[in-house]
Amino acid sequence: MTKSIFILGVLVVALCAYWIYQLGRGLDKAAEINTKNYLTISYAEMRRFGAFTNPSPDRARIYIYTNDYVISGTNYRCVLAADSWHRLGASNLLAITTNGFFLRVSEDGMARLAGPVWSYSLPTNNVSN
Repeated sequence: MTKSIFILGVLVVALCAYWIYQLGRGLDKAAEINTKNYLTISYAEMRRFGAFTNPSPDRARIYIYTNDYVISGTNYRCVLAADSWHRLGASNLLAITTNGFFLRVSEDGMARLAGPVWSYSLPTNNVSN
């Protein structure tokens, strides 16, 4: 009887640990998706108006980032980057390039995430009746 209770307890603890791990991964992915959206909006504003605003300064710091990277023979010219969006702090950058790809630049190196970005059009304040 006590052996089965012990095994059940270990199983519950293992499942809770796995659930907490998956929850952390989900929160990291949500932060990445939100930051990609902020970068896309800022890049669309910069293309249209020549300047941009940070849509959510409490979540990420977006700034002009003009580094060039070559990944697998393809040149990626960065336009904007966001730091302090991830739990690791400012050491993990997320950048958007001129050809619409996202790059993750960290201390371990860089990686192309996804792309190209769908064209984002800025909403207008023009209301027609």
